[in-house]
Amino acid sequence: DFVAHMNPLGVLRARDAMVAAPRPAPASLTLPADTPLRDAMARLAEGQGRVLLTDNHHVIGMLTEGSAVAALIAKRGAEGQEARETA
Repeated sequence: DFVAHMNPLGVLRARDAMVAAPRPAPASLTLPADTPLRDAMARLAEGQGRVLLTDNHHVIGMLTEGSAVAALIAKRGAEGQEARETA
């Protein structure tokens, strides 16, 4: 029961999820910047190392696997901080 309720982010290390790195390739996929992160991450999982993000057909940034993970970690940290402040 103890292990079932543990947050894997507190236990796993990067090496536990490591895969062979593909050669860098230019971004060929573009998505609207307001695409849900879950959907954009699904495209990254298909082998796209990076995705160009657009607004009104203009490139405004880039999503990478690292930036997606960083956003998730930052969101989780913010939620944890809010929970501690309200406790």
